[in-house]
Order: sequence, then C-alpha cells, then structure tokens
Amino acid sequence: MVETHVSLSVDCLLNEDSYAIPLYQRNFSWTYDEIEQLLNDVADAFQEKRDNYYIGTLVVNEENGLFKIIDGQQRTTALNLIALVLKNEFDFNKLEAVNLTFPARRKSNENIQKLFIKEKISEDDENELTRGYGHAKDALKKVLGERQLESQPFVDYLFNKVIIFRSILPKDLDLNLYFERFNSRGEQLEAHEILKAQMMAKFGEDQEKAQKFARIWDACAEFDKPVASQFKMRRKRADSFQERERIFGWHFSNYSFHDIYDDIDFYQNERRKLSDILGKR
Repeated sequence: MVETHVSLSVDCLLNEDSYAIPLYQRNFSWTYDEIEQLLNDVADAFQEKRDNYYIGTLVVNEENGLFKIIDGQQRTTALNLIALVLKNEFDFNKLEAVNLTFPARRKSNENIQKLFIKEKISEDDENELTRGYGHAKDALKKVLGERQLESQPFVDYLFNKVIIFRSILPKDLDLNLYFERFNSRGEQLEAHEILKAQMMAKFGEDQEKAQKFARIWDACAEFDKPVASQFKMRRKRADSFQERERIFGWHFSNYSFHDIYDDIDFYQNERRKLSDILGKR
C-alpha cells in the first residue's frame, strides 16, 4: 500500500514510481533565475552542513500506480533537468531512467528521453524543456564555480539530503473543488488553469478530444507566438500535408475552424493493467 504522506529524497523522487504532468497543467516555465535560486538554496544548506534540506510539497493524484502532479510540477521538472545535466555534462549518473511523462505533449516526451540518452535535438524540436536544460547547465556551472564547491559531495547532498514531501489526494476528492480552494490561498494555480481543468472535465472519458483541446489551449496561450506556429507544418511541398496546413491552409490566410478536431494529430497513450496482460496469456 502506498503511503499517503511521505518524505522523499531527490534520489527517490527521480528513480522510484512514475509521474505525469496532467493535460491541464501549464508548460514548464521556470527561467534561469528560478533554477539558479533552487541550486543556491541547496548550496546554502550544503555549506551550512544541515542534516536535510526540505524544498516543499509535491501534491499528486494517484491513478493505477501513476502519480499525476497537481502541484509542484515546476520544481519536479527542474530537478529532472538538473539531474540530466549532471549526467550528461558532469558525469554524475544518478538516473536509472526518466520517470516523468507529459501526456499529449509528444515533443516534451521525446525531448526528455533524447536528453537522457544524449541524442542531439534539432532547432525545430526545441521547446521549454530544452531551454530549461540549458538554464540548468549554466546555473550549475555558475553555482559550483562561484562557491568553489566540490562536485561529488554537493551532488551526493542534493540527491540524498534534499527532501520533498509528497502528499496523495483522496480518491474521492473533487479536483475542481480542490483547485478552487487551493487557488484561494494565493498559491501557484491561476484562474485560467482552473478554467482549463473544468473545461477538460467535460470531455469525460474521451481522451482524444481532451488531448486535442489541450493542444489548442496551449497554442492560444502563447501570446508571443502566432497560434499557427504551434502546429506541425510540412517542410517541403513534396511532403504530405501536416496539421498546420490542414487547419490554416497553405498560406495561413484562408483558415476555418470548422471540424478543427479532425485535423489535429492525436497520439494515443495506451496504459494496460498487469492483470489484463496476464489474463490474455
């Protein structure tokens, strides 16, 4: 039985259990400053020789052994990126695998796996995770260099002595009500995130439409980029049409939102129960 409330080291967080960022959550948005601040806080605790350093709470909703992150996704994603930088740039391999997934965000899933195996990521495929990886690399080099820290002891402290408190929400909890109460305390969730969660709940079991809705929502949420740029386009006229051309037209000037769901790609994420697999043998 999984404990409802438990303290986890960074090593346990990144190497045990499986975590997912739900569709309604915002993309990873931490900048260089926030990642550097996290590393500096850990460095302070390390230099002060504290027995442990607590970095906050991770609130999750558990479904069939998968922990969906309700609060704490920015910090958790940042820790994954820091661990990947330590693996790839500093030769500290503390990750057995990547246990964080992004349902309906194919590029994010692919990029975090490519970072794990040190596969080159093209400029066209860069996103908030690759940018965050670059920030984590720069911040680590700066913190270790300016403080003249020995890498091995600092990394050991980060993975073994830095603690996060994981809390699992009750099974029968109304998540919409939780979001409203959580937001009223002035925490990280914003009004548009509550609205997104409530609207997605209307799709019920139709995960295909829910995932496509999330892609439209995320595309419209990027105010500094054209909506059309958030959908895949074909590179050559000889290639088959991609979703951008199907939705917006070749010149992106005669688009129509009629039956837009039919033109958005859907990536099925199938999860099977172990009992179902064994029952078919």
